[in-house]
Amino acid sequence: MANPLEQAGASPKGPSNFAPVPIDRFFTGLWTQRNPLRDAAVPFIQAKFYGASRYESLWDGLNSEISPSLTLVRAPGHSVFNDQMWEPIKDFHGFKIPGANRSDRIITLADCATGVYDCSPPSTQTLIRAKSAGAGQTFFQSVGSILYCGDGVDNWQYVQSSYEWQAGYSFPAGAFIVDSNGNVQLALGDYIDCTYVTIVDGLLTATVPSALTLTPGQAVTFYSLAYGSFLDEITVTVTSVSDTTFTANINAGNYSSPGVEAGYVLTNSNGTLGSTIPATWGSTMFASTLDGTNLWSMRGPAVRPWGISQPTSTPQVANTLNPTTNVSTWAALTYFMPMSLIVDEDNFVYMLTQAGETGSSTPTLDQTYGAVTSDGSAAWTSLGTGTRGSHVVYSLGAVIAVTWTVSSTVYVQQPTYGYQGYGGYGYQGGYQGGYQGNYQQGPTQVPITTTTTY
Repeated sequence: MANPLEQAGASPKGPSNFAPVPIDRFFTGLWTQRNPLRDAAVPFIQAKFYGASRYESLWDGLNSEISPSLTLVRAPGHSVFNDQMWEPIKDFHGFKIPGANRSDRIITLADCATGVYDCSPPSTQTLIRAKSAGAGQTFFQSVGSILYCGDGVDNWQYVQSSYEWQAGYSFPAGAFIVDSNGNVQLALGDYIDCTYVTIVDGLLTATVPSALTLTPGQAVTFYSLAYGSFLDEITVTVTSVSDTTFTANINAGNYSSPGVEAGYVLTNSNGTLGSTIPATWGSTMFASTLDGTNLWSMRGPAVRPWGISQPTSTPQVANTLNPTTNVSTWAALTYFMPMSLIVDEDNFVYMLTQAGETGSSTPTLDQTYGAVTSDGSAAWTSLGTGTRGSHVVYSLGAVIAVTWTVSSTVYVQQPTYGYQGYGGYGYQGGYQGGYQGNYQQGPTQVPITTTTTY
């Protein structure tokens, strides 16, 4: 509201804070290349004889310019986005990552000739991935928190997370974060330590520090058992609970932990993160990290190949039977897949219960049922004799050794020849085959059968 002086016609104290004061004489604009004793943009004749002058030209100004309304306004200018020194940049990409327990983020990427960088302001210059020889401009496509990248040579992913580590946070099982080493850490959820496991006639009994947090009917999953690795990521349903044990039905052979399993039982519920972030994260594939009541599992780097890599050498393919190959035979320095079975010379069956590479020489296998034999970094557990017995009650999941025969028959065309003719004479060579030598009577189908016994 105007004061009495202003109501009487006095000028206000200063220009309004809400609108510029129009000045209709700013036609010349900024004119710095001029003689300070002369007006700008005024020809000599007009200035000398006619007194012409242009008083409104600007001599200098800081972030100032003339608006379309012929008023002085502040020029917007451009602040420094990133103060690092950069090689020529082919393209920029804004990677928007939706937030879950954090705000949405945008990572600004710079595609250069040597690699893709994080160039987020004000000073970030982090190499995300170096380019291979012959790579061109990188093209980006984001889907959620995963950025798919291709440069004509390599296809790769840049994985980020919608979550961040927060003390005391109930972290969703199945979600993940990217740790300080650039690796993906998958949350497996709430866990209980597992020390021993026994399986007798399809009934599993697990020993834990306290099973009172479990309830019958609850689904639990075993993870990272030292000896009973065949149970890893196997989910069972709790049937009964005591102070330090719980039971569950399982379709597996008899088993008893030969030592402390030092593994975990996942309760399939969210875990609560600790009060401080883990000082050391697991850095090898599937390595575990304990964090409050949550168990983390390392699942590879955040920058990873996308799609199937091309082979480094030409594959050699042959569709032939190999009679020397027998999956039930022990082999030196061989990595057997988990739960593989072998049979020794006495027809005893052994299951691989600890993944690893076998030793350089045949071990002395302990034939006692349930006994464990170390073999290099692997371990075999005896399942007893593989010979089938008459009138024997076998438990569900029991194993016996058998042999089988595989036969394969193929037919090939084989030509038949007459007797050699000469000069028009000869039996069956005759006149047709005389000078041509062997006379081809016609092809026949000849069977070739290959039989292999395992």
